[in-house]
Amino acid sequence: DSGTYYYALWVLDAADNVEDYTGSFEINEPADTTKPTGSISGIGSSYTAGDTVSYTVKGWDSRELSKLHFRVTNQNDSEMHDKVWNVSGTSATESYSFSTSGWDSGKYYYTLWVEDGARNTKSYTYTFEIEPSYAVDTTSTTDGDGTWGAILRLRASISGTDLTLTVTTKDGTAWKSSGNMYFKVGSPESYGHNRETVSMYVGRTSASYTHDLTDYAGDYPKEFYARYEPDAGGYAWVGPITVTED
Repeated sequence: DSGTYYYALWVLDAADNVEDYTGSFEINEPADTTKPTGSISGIGSSYTAGDTVSYTVKGWDSRELSKLHFRVTNQNDSEMHDKVWNVSGTSATESYSFSTSGWDSGKYYYTLWVEDGARNTKSYTYTFEIEPSYAVDTTSTTDGDGTWGAILRLRASISGTDLTLTVTTKDGTAWKSSGNMYFKVGSPESYGHNRETVSMYVGRTSASYTHDLTDYAGDYPKEFYARYEPDAGGYAWVGPITVTED
């Protein structure tokens, strides 16, 4: 075992004279080269800027822990959050939180370093995303024109990165003709970019389409329209609903 050990020598001559020599030495524990272990829990895969992220870090060591260090950085390796705990014992658990208010959308890296008393260190690194935040200038509009003037209504709702647009008649009545509804981006004209075509028939009350707003990343504000073209001829369009990215 480790500890202090003593040794002695006795020298005896023929006349029974004795001389003794004593000393001691230490048996030390083997050097600690085993790295500690740790874990991070509570952090999801994605958030919206402004969310508060709560997390828990844990560490374990066969002999003695010394430190838990948690850090969040952005894609440019700039520090966004940093927390250090000085700990002891063979296990430790710590919890904390940070706000993502004002953070840009993109990938973020978070790392836990676990250090023991012998300065052996082990790290764990993971990522999460800050998704863009979007807003509409209005949730409903009847602005538009066409062969019969402004006869349509366009409604909008946003959930995360999804924009759902729904077209009805302005007065809420059912369709009285058949044709195609075009969900367009940037312009209501026939040459404008078309994202989806929905077949309309007599008696139908609405048409909807959901845009994935990340398809237009970095290209905001963006205007969204709907254009109806009956089989018998003519047209009507409604919009825009303008989306901005925070």
